[in-house]
Amino acid sequence: MAKKTWMSMFIVQDDQQDTASEGDNTNLDVADIDTLLAETRALTEQAGGIASGRPPPSAADAISAAAVAPAPPIGTASSIVEGRALAEVYAEQGCVPPSPKSVNEVITFLNGLSSMPEAVQKQALAAMDNADVSWTLDDVVLDARNKVEALNRAKAGLADTMSVASSKANAEIADQDALISNATTTIHDSIAALQTQIAELEQLRDTENTAAEAHKTSAREALKSTVEACGREASRFDTEATRLGHFIKTFGPSA
Repeated sequence: MAKKTWMSMFIVQDDQQDTASEGDNTNLDVADIDTLLAETRALTEQAGGIASGRPPPSAADAISAAAVAPAPPIGTASSIVEGRALAEVYAEQGCVPPSPKSVNEVITFLNGLSSMPEAVQKQALAAMDNADVSWTLDDVVLDARNKVEALNRAKAGLADTMSVASSKANAEIADQDALISNATTTIHDSIAALQTQIAELEQLRDTENTAAEAHKTSAREALKSTVEACGREASRFDTEATRLGHFIKTFGPSA
């Protein structure tokens, strides 16, 4: 008998219909059923490999419909360039015009006086202002305010960037969760279908076993009957042959 696969139990193909119409016997024997059970169990075990990410090859068409696409490489790189010079940030925001005296220069100067009282620092700054008519303290304060405004704008831009990144990441996570859920459902359905097929094949095997045992019993009884009948006939023939032999011996020409 040609080897059958587990699918042949549930799909009637055109060529099988043609064969059946010609009177071909397509009944399975017990060995065929055991083979089908082994193949189906193997498929079930492979389908159960979802935890290891190995879908059953024979269920590839069903699983590919819900399979999760290979994940892109996971990285921790950010689109934010950290540690840029603050001068670049100020220029980028466009709200810090050139100042006669940079607040950063004044702060550097005051850092050298950090150990002195605040009143002394103010006196020193006033003296520095009076000594150079090209700038005033108001110019320095305005430069500081402009730079604070630029930093606040840049910080708001960071918040916007985080919001966009968060929305994008959450959408991607939701998509992947949906794909995983669909794939899991499909694989579980495939496993359930295979288990149903196993149960049907086992029932068919049991039916075939019962029928086979009945045929074997019938064959044994028929053989026993034939042997006993042959024995009786052989005994009858021996008896008759002995009787005839006695007649020949008694009444034959050489008697």
